[in-house]
Amino acid sequence: MQTAFDRLIATPEGREAYCYEATATGVRELIWKLLDERGMSQGELAQQMGVTAGRVSQLLDGRANLTLATIAKTLSVFGCVLKVDVDPLIPVQRSEEEWNRIVPTIGNHRIERFTHSVMDSAPAANSNNYALAG
Repeated sequence: MQTAFDRLIATPEGREAYCYEATATGVRELIWKLLDERGMSQGELAQQMGVTAGRVSQLLDGRANLTLATIAKTLSVFGCVLKVDVDPLIPVQRSEEEWNRIVPTIGNHRIERFTHSVMDSAPAANSNNYALAG
């Protein structure tokens, strides 16, 4: 059975929309985290960025487009730069035999790959997670 996620990524437009939203959401969550860690309000961030509090609100709730310039300006207030990494949209499917060949062991324990997601059948945010198996 095809999931809503499968239908979404079946077209180039759907894949692009998903990738945009996933990226923008990740950046917004990062900014919220930095605000919380620094004990800074949206108004204080706006003042340090030289924009209105309304503009910061729009950026954080998704009503405004996050450009690279805006992301850089925002992160500079926190003394941070964005570190970029990518994950495959669709995780690589490997047979158990392939995983046994490429995944190492520690002592008597084999390290197993795992993924999880909050979306039905969506790939995990980081599809290269490992855990010790018994």
